[in-house]
Parts: sequence; C-alpha cells; structure tokens
Amino acid sequence: KCPVQAITIQNNLARIDYDKCINCGLCATVCPTKAIQDLMAGMRKKAEINPELCIGCTICAKVCPVQAIAGELKQVHNVDKDKCIGCEQCVAKCPKKAIEMT
Repeated sequence: KCPVQAITIQNNLARIDYDKCINCGLCATVCPTKAIQDLMAGMRKKAEINPELCIGCTICAKVCPVQAIAGELKQVHNVDKDKCIGCEQCVAKCPKKAIEMT
C-alpha cells in the first residue's frame, strides 16, 4: 500500500499521481507483476538525526509516512533504519535542519 496514496487503480490499471509520489519504492516491492520498477533501488539513503540540533518538536515523526521516527516532545528523536524508506519527508520539514540522509 502506498504510504501517501499516490497510486489508484482505474480499469485494472495502476495510475501514479507524481505530485504525491515520494519515490519510496514500496509499490515496486509489492507489485505482483513487476510492472513498477524502483529506479532508486540500492541508492536510497536513510534518515539520521543530529542529536545536537534536534529540539524534539515531533514534526519529523508526524510527517514520516511509515512511522520510522519516534520520540517524546522536547527529547531527541530516533530513526528506525529498518523502517525508514528514504523518502526525505522528515528532512524537508525539520525546522532545525537536524536530519540528514546517510
């Protein structure tokens, strides 16, 4: 299932809304016919939070489409690297620029 609902099925065909798509590659991993290919496979990086810059605002956790970021308000947050899909939504929204893709 697309974490941002960028894919709809119309007349048995998958339609991708590229304005919504975050290039996470999840659709390619579940497509039974392999009609969707993940062009970023093997190149996608994972989010990493700099504890010196993180203010624990929770914005990153709220925007993560797969709940890979956790933490309490006003405490440094953590990224579950196994869950992170490399979509960079957290990087784009972090007000302190405390998140990098590594």
